[in-house]
Amino acid sequence: MASFKLSAMFSDLRGFWNQNVFSRNHYGSYVKVYAPKPDESSPAQLADRAKFKTVSEKWKTLTEAERIEWKIFSDGIIKKNIFGDPYIPSAFIIFMSCNQNLRLIGLPIIHSPNSNVYIGDIYSFKIDVSDPTPDFWFMDFTGQSVSSDCVYFVYGTPGISAGINYVQSQYRYIGYIPVSSADTYSFFPEYNVLFPAPVSGQKLFLKIRCVNYHSGISGPCIHNSIIIP
Repeated sequence: MASFKLSAMFSDLRGFWNQNVFSRNHYGSYVKVYAPKPDESSPAQLADRAKFKTVSEKWKTLTEAERIEWKIFSDGIIKKNIFGDPYIPSAFIIFMSCNQNLRLIGLPIIHSPNSNVYIGDIYSFKIDVSDPTPDFWFMDFTGQSVSSDCVYFVYGTPGISAGINYVQSQYRYIGYIPVSSADTYSFFPEYNVLFPAPVSGQKLFLKIRCVNYHSGISGPCIHNSIIIP
């Protein structure tokens, strides 16, 4: 799926043309290739859909007062789309995002937004794969200014060609680590559950998100990559 910006001649563009679907969501206008869904789904896809359904069903049970709370809460959140244009996400989107994050760390769904949204600042992280044994590869978060009320969500890609730089669709959730527990994270044991060890000459991409475990609010993604020696 690709996002695009319309010129001044067009205010909206939706529909189906030449095997492409044009539409719009909270992030702006987008186009995607029409592809009928396959009949079979992987166990991971089925599990993700079940988790999404569980949270979305909870939204339906909220009282009107609770939905208003989420509306007021979401109105104070400004995000940016891929072009840098600001937008305000809907109350439902924020409810889903916060609670999906909380469920990933084993916490219960919250019916009302939590006012503790402080995350702090994270500027970068280092990847160390200098040890010949992958079990000793680690990520280094030293020097960041992140709230102790947060956890790092860690995502990774399989080992890929060193010439590839766009890997957004290949990231998979690896696990999380409390900010207060350590400045380093030995990521390979969890990584190896999803992917085989990258070989010499391949590139490994990792990214992190800081998530406040009281509210479920998350900060921006920080990316880094390294070529395996």
